[in-house]
Amino acid sequence: MVFLATAAVLGVFSVTWKKKEKMHWAPKLIIAFFVLLALLNAALLSIATHGLPGWITDLLLPSQDKEAVHTVFPGTVPHDRNKLYEPHQQQVQEQRNLGWQVEVEGLDALKSDVPHALKLTVRDARGQPVQADKVTFGFWRMANSKDDRAVQLQPAGAGEYRGEILLSDAGRWVVEIHIERGKDAFHTKKSLLVE
Repeated sequence: MVFLATAAVLGVFSVTWKKKEKMHWAPKLIIAFFVLLALLNAALLSIATHGLPGWITDLLLPSQDKEAVHTVFPGTVPHDRNKLYEPHQQQVQEQRNLGWQVEVEGLDALKSDVPHALKLTVRDARGQPVQADKVTFGFWRMANSKDDRAVQLQPAGAGEYRGEILLSDAGRWVVEIHIERGKDAFHTKKSLLVE
């Protein structure tokens, strides 16, 4: 499309230059349209790769929880990650009934090719430590499942679990946190931007 537009513009200019006369308003309008179209496409590409500037995000998409709003295109989701919505709703309700309070430390400062310590603390609805059978962190890329990583955290005290992760590439990641205790299970996801 851009090549055709460029050829048309050059054709109009070559005729105008040969005759040494002013260009008609119609070709000028067509040229202006394609220049604006190219600028709009460049702006959309920039938003998709880098997200909206912070002040525009705050203006258009204010967060009630005062959390950062991510406007970057996360990439395509592989088909093996798609799940039906009904089981997800069921799982969310079961987790609410558990009332577990989960705190995670170490995800906000992740950098590529640098090992980072992870800490998870889980307590029940009364504030008592939960002795989990298994605590797993799964890190996966939106569009490249070859980069996926998983780490199982080890018990480090009452309701506390620790581990270490090394992510190979910077960019957008999703972390899945999975906690099991008998038949009880807690599962959540969080989007990460690794530098």
